[in-house]
Formats: sequence, structure tokens, C-alpha cells
Amino acid sequence: MVNLASSPQSTNRQSDKELRSLSESEFLKIDRPWDEDRFYPFRVVSRADLNQARHLLFNPHHDRKASAGSRPVTRTQRATAQKATTMDNRLYTFIAGNTGPWSITKIHTVIGQALETASRLDIQNTEVRELPPGSTWLLRGATSNQRYVTRPEQSSLVASQAGLGRPEASCAALIPITKTPAWWALTQDERREIFESRSSHIALGLRYLPAIARRLHHGRDLGEPFDFLTWFEYAPSDATAFDDLVAALRATEEWNYVEREVDIRLIRSDSSPASVTAQSGGACQPMPKI
Repeated sequence: MVNLASSPQSTNRQSDKELRSLSESEFLKIDRPWDEDRFYPFRVVSRADLNQARHLLFNPHHDRKASAGSRPVTRTQRATAQKATTMDNRLYTFIAGNTGPWSITKIHTVIGQALETASRLDIQNTEVRELPPGSTWLLRGATSNQRYVTRPEQSSLVASQAGLGRPEASCAALIPITKTPAWWALTQDERREIFESRSSHIALGLRYLPAIARRLHHGRDLGEPFDFLTWFEYAPSDATAFDDLVAALRATEEWNYVEREVDIRLIRSDSSPASVTAQSGGACQPMPKI
């Protein structure tokens, strides 16, 4: 039996390693004190680990006979488990390598440090902590609430935008960007002034809805190399419109605060990149003139 009651300083790493190797039935037999600091963060390495931890937190009486010293889960511990699950669902990992449903047609460095070339991209709705074998790089981000928008703007976005995964939207772009320290030194209202009042970021985007669908991921608070990862999907017939959109955004005052940007273009297919290009007639490949 694994004993997690000992000092966290001396056995925390070993206990976590043992914890991840247990089956659910073994996991539920752990002789444990309910010490919130020992169970959060869970050091989760997979969704299965998180589900096991949640099962334990939400079923505190399940193994009462096997663990007579345990006591019911507290309200704080229950909220902790719910928060961990919510955050896990908001995390996305973009993995470039030689596998994945998206074929990379171009990786263009707009400004700053480049990303290594790769042939495929996989997107996982979880946090992948280590680079999988055969992969070149991975980028992580979390979805969040809308920033810098007014209520009327938010209503217009919700009413107009399309969802991801449309069958006709076989073209995609992943655009990671990092903004300068000068941008983050501004107050929220100063950033809003530049973002919309002087750069019309939201107004520009609304012109291209619902043809171009997007999802924004935040990386700055996670300590990632890029502040934002924006994923776009659109039909081949809208490739030129997408180029017009990104060119218009890059011409705004807001983009004076961008210090790193990479433009990655992709086509959805389970076949080879060469056959994908033939099927689409190269319609997904145009890049904006910079």
C-alpha cells in the first residue's frame, strides 16, 4: 500500500510516481490523510490521472473500510478538483511532427525567432508536458474569457462567428505571437485604446465572419514562449480573404507591439501533403505579402 501520509518534502516525488502507476482500485485503497496540498496540483500527466483524482475527491466514503483514517472531502477540496478539471478542458497542445490530421504547407517567420519545420500538426485538448517521440515542437495555450470587448461587440461576435470543425473548412492557420514588454506595461484601458479604438481589431475580424472561424489560446500566464496562439479554419474559397484579414491586422498600430510572430498554414487531410495540394488546387497556400 502506498502511504501518502509521510512528509511531502521527503517522499512527494516518489509518491506521485507511484500514484500514477496505480489502477483505480489500487488508487482508492491508499491510506491517506486529506491534505489538500498533497493532492493539488495533482501532477497530472494524462486525462486518466485527473479522472482518478476526481473520483477519489468526489467519492470520499467509497473505501471507508479500507481506509478507516480518511475523513470526508472538504468543500475546498471539492472546488479544487472541479477547478482542475475545468482548466484541463481549456488547455490545448499543438504538436508539430510527422503525425496528425493537419498537413503543414508553410511555416513563415513574420518577425523574431523561427519555428523548426515539420510536416504534420496534431491538436490535443489537454496539456502535453513532454515532446512526443518523432515530434519537432509543441505549443500550449488555454482558452479564456473575451478580453477588450464591449457588450455590443461581444453580442456581434457571438451572433456572427462559426464553430470550428466545419466539413468545408479544410484550410487552417496557426499564428503564435508574442507582444513586447512595452505592451504589457500598459494598463488595460490603454491596451483597449490601441487594440480597438485605434486598430479596429474586433471590427476587422467581424468583416470576415462567419467565413473564418477562430479560437484564441493564452500562453503568457502559463509561462509559454508565445503570449497567444490563434487557430483559424476556413474554406479554400476564403483563402484570399484570410490573407486580406491578417495583412490588415499587421498594418495596424497594435502590431507595432508584436516582437515575435510565426504564420503556419495547413490543410486538413489524412493523405500525403502532395495529394492534399492536388485535391485543393493549392488554394490554401497563398501567404500575405509582408
